Amino acid sequence: MKITIVSLIVLLTMPNMISAESRHDFGKFWKALDPYERRLYLEGHNHGMSNYYTEAIHIFDKDNDKSKTIKMTKLLLEYYIGDANIDMTVMCDVITDLYNDPANTYIEYFYMIPIAREKIQGKSIEDKLLQARRLAQSRINFLIQMQEEHKTKSE
Repeated sequence: MKITIVSLIVLLTMPNMISAESRHDFGKFWKALDPYERRLYLEGHNHGMSNYYTEAIHIFDKDNDKSKTIKMTKLLLEYYIGDANIDMTVMCDVITDLYNDPANTYIEYFYMIPIAREKIQGKSIEDKLLQARRLAQSRINFLIQMQEEHKTKSE
């Protein structure tokens, strides 16, 4: 159980470990994948998130934390059951369309997938896109700052 959670945390934070100079372009990478690879990525993401929420539910249930158990159960249903009703080809196409906008290219997949899901469901996504863009820019600025500080210390 601990290995699963640690593995998921490492997987989800890996994009943050990429050098600031590269400014990892999630949109460019996504569009370079073929349709099979995109679908495979989404299936893996959904499976990983479902496992994460299932483990969290068990932990909160053991701790008798009913409010967190209910919250995690709702999130599990959203990811696992909700996405089962969405055609993954459509999901991939919507993500690709969102990444075609240069303003979205640095948004991490972790944030882009739920935004695409909401777009498919007919919900307004503009506010979430703006938040994700700000977060992406903040992350890039932080990485640049850390890299410059490291460079200064090394000199």
